[in-house]
Amino acid sequence: MSVSVTSRRVPLHRGWVLLAVAVVLFAAAAPAAGARIGREDAVVPQRPTTDAPFARAQAGLAYDPGRQVTLLFGGEYLGAYMNDTWAWNGTKWRLQAPPRSPSPRAGMGMAYDAARKQIVVFGGFNGHGYLNDTWIWNGRAWKKLAIPSAPKARANMGMVWDDARQVIVMFGGGTANIFNDTWTWDGTAWTRQAPASSPGKRSDMGMAYDPLHQQVVMFGGQGFNFYGDTWTWDGTNWTKQNPSSSPIARWGPGMGYDRVSDQTVLFGGDVLSGPLDDTWTWDGTNWTERFPASSPAARFRFPMDWSPNNQLILFGGNGAVVYGDTWTWDGSAWMLR
Repeated sequence: MSVSVTSRRVPLHRGWVLLAVAVVLFAAAAPAAGARIGREDAVVPQRPTTDAPFARAQAGLAYDPGRQVTLLFGGEYLGAYMNDTWAWNGTKWRLQAPPRSPSPRAGMGMAYDAARKQIVVFGGFNGHGYLNDTWIWNGRAWKKLAIPSAPKARANMGMVWDDARQVIVMFGGGTANIFNDTWTWDGTAWTRQAPASSPGKRSDMGMAYDPLHQQVVMFGGQGFNFYGDTWTWDGTNWTKQNPSSSPIARWGPGMGYDRVSDQTVLFGGDVLSGPLDDTWTWDGTNWTERFPASSPAARFRFPMDWSPNNQLILFGGNGAVVYGDTWTWDGSAWMLR
């Protein structure tokens, strides 16, 4: 079956090119309460004038349905690695004050474990090296778990809750090496899976769980090149899909599942010519490009998940600048919150 790929005009700026003046403007600012910085010489982001997280990329985000909040943790801003914890109640952000926290990091895996009613964080990068520690959040505090056998240290992996199998699924990620291994977390241990087929080695993919079709959906990423393929995980094997239409190859997109429209939503990402601002939905068979009246600015390496106001939420990311904005998707339109 032939695959038609819809191209899209992208901005000519590069997401990695940040104006030198930004360093001057932000160097003297102080971090938010509860945040620690991973490097002494790192540029510190400006304290927000409103009660909301400051700008960052590669943060972790996970929806906690029991407590009706979406939790944001960590991330990176111009070399500053953070470990602050924020909760979004569908209307506003609130800074949390746990007695201890994971060390500052970005690009970690983060997902809600519905069976044990806790949020799980794994790995990431702290500015000096890659991590492979496992932490859980119980709504009030972070706790580091002693894991006898954990996946290798990495960052920018895909990590989501698989409700049909009642485990967290983690795929790929990278260090100096790029991985294509599949792991599951059952609340006690990480177990490496042995699928008959797997996607190629990659990091920075989009990944979400589709409860309607009871499968994990993965799109794109980067390895030896940029990927534009779609894969699904059924608990045993990865299967490459052959949609008749598809987004162009990219890395660093945001991806989440819209529980109202029962569709997986993909936004943005990065290509050679710059970051993207397109929106696509996956119905289990095909990708369809959407054309909302307004959209977030083109960006990559930002998290997306469900929000207590029954919409998808997107926060921050890299683009023309490092963003600190909050957007929600209601199934047809993006709204700046």
